[in-house]
Amino acid sequence: AGLRSLDAAGNWQDSTLLWERAVSSNPRDADACSFYAQAVIDIGRADDAIAIVDDCLEQASSPRLVLRKALLLVAQHRHAEAITLLETIATAAYPRAIADLALLLDKEKRTTEALYRAREVGRVAPSYAIGQRTHGKIALAQGHAEEARVAFQRALELDPRDPANRFNLGLALLATGRAAEAYGHFVACSNAPEIGARCRAMLRRQRSESPR
Repeated sequence: AGLRSLDAAGNWQDSTLLWERAVSSNPRDADACSFYAQAVIDIGRADDAIAIVDDCLEQASSPRLVLRKALLLVAQHRHAEAITLLETIATAAYPRAIADLALLLDKEKRTTEALYRAREVGRVAPSYAIGQRTHGKIALAQGHAEEARVAFQRALELDPRDPANRFNLGLALLATGRAAEAYGHFVACSNAPEIGARCRAMLRRQRSESPR
């Protein structure tokens, strides 16, 4: 195990050097800079990653790098700064930033703004499954069950292989009084590795609440 750990550490160091050289040769390469920042994080130097991204942003602005910096700020619990950054790139051209902004606003209990952004990403990026899922989660949390159901249904249509979409749709169907339909979705995701336990818990709950 010790030798494997040393080998892994060596690989991470090699990756860091590789991306460091790539950025040195072309500091305007946003992809290389993002990979370099991630490589630095992987070897336990998370505090250096923001400085790396900042240096690259001085050379060339890139939504991907702005998003990377925002996520690094979130990891340091600097949510207000992250929100300010995300607002600069949260446009129809970059729906991931809108979705991340909506989730962060929701986490900060800025519910009105969160729902506005969640609806926005659903509207401007109707074929973006993560955006539809984000819309559904925030709408459901704020009591807009039918709105959430529509968003989760769309997410499932866009990405039917992700069992989380079935779980989420099941929750929204329950909230709209459509328990029989919800049951089928919970069954369908009950053996999924990451979400299966939660799906089975909902099945047990439905069985316990059904009339005998």
